[in-house]
Amino acid sequence: MKILLMDFSSDIGLSGIRCLSSYLKKNGHEVYLFFSPLINSDDPTTSRLSDRYDFKESQEDIQQIVDFIKKLNPKLIGVSLSTAFYNRATDITKAIKKELDVLIIWGGIQPSMSPENCLEHADMLSIGEAEEPFLELANKIENGEDYYSIQSIWFRKNNEIIKNPIHPLVEDLDKYPYPDYDLKAQYILHNGKIKNLNMDLLQEYIAPYFNTKGIYRIMCSRGCPFSCSYCYHSAAPNIYPNKQKYHRRRSVEHIIGELEWVKNNLSFVKLIRIVDDSFISTSDEWIKKFSEEYKKRVGLPFSCLVYPMTIKPQKIDWLYDAGMRHVQMGVESCERVNKEIYNRNTTDKQVLDAVKILSSKKGLMCEYDMIIDNPYETNEDKINKIKLVLQFPKPYILTLYSLVMYKPTPLYYKAKEDGKLSSEEEAYHKNMTYTNNEYLNSLLLLTPLLPKKAVSYLLDKDDDFHKSSLNLLRHLIFDFAIKLPVPIKNALKVVVPN
Repeated sequence: MKILLMDFSSDIGLSGIRCLSSYLKKNGHEVYLFFSPLINSDDPTTSRLSDRYDFKESQEDIQQIVDFIKKLNPKLIGVSLSTAFYNRATDITKAIKKELDVLIIWGGIQPSMSPENCLEHADMLSIGEAEEPFLELANKIENGEDYYSIQSIWFRKNNEIIKNPIHPLVEDLDKYPYPDYDLKAQYILHNGKIKNLNMDLLQEYIAPYFNTKGIYRIMCSRGCPFSCSYCYHSAAPNIYPNKQKYHRRRSVEHIIGELEWVKNNLSFVKLIRIVDDSFISTSDEWIKKFSEEYKKRVGLPFSCLVYPMTIKPQKIDWLYDAGMRHVQMGVESCERVNKEIYNRNTTDKQVLDAVKILSSKKGLMCEYDMIIDNPYETNEDKINKIKLVLQFPKPYILTLYSLVMYKPTPLYYKAKEDGKLSSEEEAYHKNMTYTNNEYLNSLLLLTPLLPKKAVSYLLDKDDDFHKSSLNLLRHLIFDFAIKLPVPIKNALKVVVPN
């Protein structure tokens, strides 16, 4: 059966529809992929990415998409979306339904966490992981069978909503094939025109958030062993009947096999970015085996995300020897806020111990994440964050994210109860990369660049003169950095904040 899968995110590489497509094709279906990224690949600095939450497609682009679908004539359309792309998915779905009599199913984070409002627009929703229910749906549609009882799919039928129980989590992730990169059946809206995706366009749009091209992003596991109160993973396990199996990992052989395929078929890839939320939250034996096989069979430099409490010298030694050259660690806040607000049982000492281990590796670029604009943080908390970061050995990158209260996380409900939500619809409009330019935020951002004595002096100088001076310095530094050519940014390890 002919199926069209659509994705509106800006990274056309790490997309769930590629994995779903492979599985459907493996089981005999004819699958096409369509991407509409919010970024201008010719000049990423002028992209529409920063406005992704409120961006409206032009009528010309929407009509192009509808005409493309008419010509393709699929029997089923799947739309993958997160909260950030809810508005775009809504507009395009309405336009398709207005002109075409075709079944549309939504899937992804947003439908899984807030199904009721999503079902106002789509015929059906895939709740949670999609491979098994979507395949069953496609088979039943093709065979003319009734499909309204499929697990993990909710339906809108006349004025009735059918809420089926959730399919148990699949524990063996190795049963799923590698992501689909058969470009002949893949299309992209590029600079106002729908084009067949080719290797040049793939290279332009894959992992567009980074200064350098040639990055391949891979997930080695599903789920997360932690439950931070602001994160999707604090709520997602609760929908599954076997939620104790939420965090699952692919085998080393399956992961290395995918990366060998990438190395042999995507010649432009020069860096592997492992995007698991906590890659090294596993046994020493697994990390050792992965490191040995990666070094022997892949050999490209790689990056990964880590959690402070999981960092051990031996694990880092193995990964560094295998080619780890960038590591990103979530620090998020000071000890009080991490424990009391974020449900992160991490002490400042554990953070500093982890930083010490990472910074001891010559040539390892260390990036640390911090959350700001938290209504529960006091000025004392903000100052303690800066004092904590002052103890990090330079050089390092500090990336700031503005706190977004996503429904239905525990922090969302706490903030709602405490009257600290700016709006119940905040998550549909707030961009987490847009941070408040208040004095202590600016000082935190500049801490990696300023001498320690200067930062310590400025900590208690929250007056108009010092506010203006610090904001001016911030703009001078980063406005200059934005104008640097990409190769120089990469050489200087410059990260330009929004």
